[in-house]
Amino acid sequence: MKFIHTADIHWGMIPDSDKPWGKKREQAIRLTFQGIIEDARDSRADLLLISGDLFHRQPLARDLKEVNYLFSTIPGVQVMIIAGNHDSGERLEFARELLEKEGVFIAGLPPRETDEKIRKVTMTDPAGEVCFYLLPFTKPSHLRKKYEEEKIDSYEDAVKKLLEEEEIDTTKRNVLLSHQFYLSGGS
Repeated sequence: MKFIHTADIHWGMIPDSDKPWGKKREQAIRLTFQGIIEDARDSRADLLLISGDLFHRQPLARDLKEVNYLFSTIPGVQVMIIAGNHDSGERLEFARELLEKEGVFIAGLPPRETDEKIRKVTMTDPAGEVCFYLLPFTKPSHLRKKYEEEKIDSYEDAVKKLLEEEEIDTTKRNVLLSHQFYLSGGS
């Protein structure tokens, strides 16, 4: 299975907006993402994985249309997107069902209800199944309702608790898409 992985596109951001070159920087972000889309098409990738911060702020309808158009130019490529700390998870979730019909899988919000799990998308290639776990940016406060009886104070605790609940089949290939800050060796 061939995939391209990226993150932190920040579509809609205007770096140095108060400077004369600000608009050029905004255009550079758009052109870079278009280049990633072209690479996915030209390399015949199976998947494009976007691990957070596709957008810099809550996307306008215009932004969603432009990005959706770019995805339409790679019809043979499945796309998986998780929300990052700059994305509007709610806004991404809103488009989830509509875009899934087009081969775009989205996880905008982490599991918040007791019965919810991390979004899992299973793909198959000649070597068998690959399970993708789509874990958007998660704050401890996101999980208060799900784990009312437990104290979850850190980002590390939040992610650890969610992963402990998953029934991950270690005989299969598993990929976790995440947009968090991790430290080697713990906190």
